[in-house]
Amino acid sequence: MIPRQTGLFARSEADVLVVPLYQAELAPPQNRGFHVGLHGIALGIGYLGAAIVGLGCYYAKDSSFAWRFPFSVQILPAIVLLVGSGFLPESPRWCKCTIRWSIGQETQI
Repeated sequence: MIPRQTGLFARSEADVLVVPLYQAELAPPQNRGFHVGLHGIALGIGYLGAAIVGLGCYYAKDSSFAWRFPFSVQILPAIVLLVGSGFLPESPRWCKCTIRWSIGQETQI
């Protein structure tokens, strides 16, 4: 209960709860399940990749490489997501709750 109240797991909850909700709002009705399921598969592949990199760097002789390489591997997808997030449309629910009703109607499928 304490970690949830202090916000220690806020990023984890956003990954699991908010992203599939956003995907379901923007995906066409016939593809919603696929998009949300793909999110779970991508999380699993990401965890697998992190485990492989961590295991490989565990046996590294150079202690500097053991922490710098995993850090640099994590930064690359973060940069791609940061650049790509500017191209995402606004949520239809958010547009309809604000003054932008017509944009919400155009975005909603």
